[in-house]
Amino acid sequence: MEKDELSIDGQTKPAGNIEIREFEDGEWMGGSYATYENLSEKVKEYLEDE
Repeated sequence: MEKDELSIDGQTKPAGNIEIREFEDGEWMGGSYATYENLSEKVKEYLEDE
């Protein structure tokens, strides 16, 4: 993400500098933000939800 880029809602600053997008049938359904410190935890969360 760029330094001054806003979060998914277009109004607030993101909670991390890495954007994780969730797609279902090719459509963007959601996601979250991660930092380098918690990136592996966030990836595990998404893999466990499958």
